[in-house]
Amino acid sequence: MLAAGCSNDGSSSSGSASASPTRAIKVAYVTSGVNGWIQANADSLRRGAGVPDVTMFNADFDPAKLTAQLQSIAASKQYDAVAVVPVTGVSVPAIKSVIDAGVKVATVLVPATNPVSNQLVPGAVIATGEPYERTGRSVGALTVEACKGVDPCNVGLIIGSRALPADQTFARGFEAAIKNSETIRLVATGEGRFDAQAARATAQSMLQAHGDLKVLATEADNMTGGAELAVEGAGKTSTIALIGHGASVQGCQAVKSGAWFGTTVSLPRTNGEIAGKALREAVLNGKQPADPTPDPVGDFPGGQSITRQNADKCPAQWSQ
Repeated sequence: MLAAGCSNDGSSSSGSASASPTRAIKVAYVTSGVNGWIQANADSLRRGAGVPDVTMFNADFDPAKLTAQLQSIAASKQYDAVAVVPVTGVSVPAIKSVIDAGVKVATVLVPATNPVSNQLVPGAVIATGEPYERTGRSVGALTVEACKGVDPCNVGLIIGSRALPADQTFARGFEAAIKNSETIRLVATGEGRFDAQAARATAQSMLQAHGDLKVLATEADNMTGGAELAVEGAGKTSTIALIGHGASVQGCQAVKSGAWFGTTVSLPRTNGEIAGKALREAVLNGKQPADPTPDPVGDFPGGQSITRQNADKCPAQWSQ
């Protein structure tokens, strides 16, 4: 868990006492927002790096604030390594300033330069981003499956934030996956800020405006959990299929029970451990990873989609 109490710059400490490296190294973790997915990634990165804690910087969905935090880290000379969940494209100049300051950098969870593919920022150690167009297409493919035999199939989509290019790309991937269906109509798209209560409010508005929704899909399981509360409150659990992303503990359980139609795989702990180990080796031994752009989700056995038929393979690497 992340420690409570952020400072004015949005920083906080994450972790507990664990094995120390050959020498003490300081690691910062910079993100647009904090939730269970980010917590799992940061904790596994800490373990992979072999450090007792990482200092968290939360930009609260403000790309300009995230840029300022990276610039401040570069100027401070206090950190040996930085993991950043970047704002795709926008964060690259600030990431380069951190690299130029001699700090080892990993970009995690979100691609830094191109939301369609995971590419290394020149000079960075490793990039473990999960391509968001592919993720959107995977959630869209589940939507097509859920809509079979339903005509019309009115769909609501909840993304994290329209301010984040990766989330915009997720929505485009989703729309590309459903566009050839003659029965699917995307009637509403809203924001949930990767927060259950925010997503619940958005889903309630969608249900009030579109009483004939058949599918509610979101960009993250914690938002699907919020949407589920709205659907329950409207008395429509038997008529609306719920779809998430992330294969969280709760999402996996919901798919197994039949409460949700499906979810798609994300591996924040695998992702974090790979990045943490790479940062440790770069700082302590000057070594670069053999594969600087690994794709654990792309290599996941059986593909990214999880339904009741293959729910026993649901990875459940994070909790809402």
